Amino acid sequence: MKIDFGETHLEKVERLSKPHKWFAWYPVEISAHDYRWLEYVERTGYHFLGVELGAGWSWTYKAIPKTLGDVLKEGRK
Repeated sequence: MKIDFGETHLEKVERLSKPHKWFAWYPVEISAHDYRWLEYVERTGYHFLGVELGAGWSWTYKAIPKTLGDVLKEGRK
């Protein structure tokens, strides 16, 4: 019998360390005075190993530029 337990820790770190599309289900800071909430953003993770704070993730976020179709849809509302 074969059991697949999913990705390893190193595979997860490698996947989340690359920019990926993520739904901001809580407010995230894009830059000073620019927060995004309840929309897709681009997220990149940095996994750190610390002695005092332990291991964890630090995230950076970028806004995903709107397409022309998105702008036209907003104009119709």
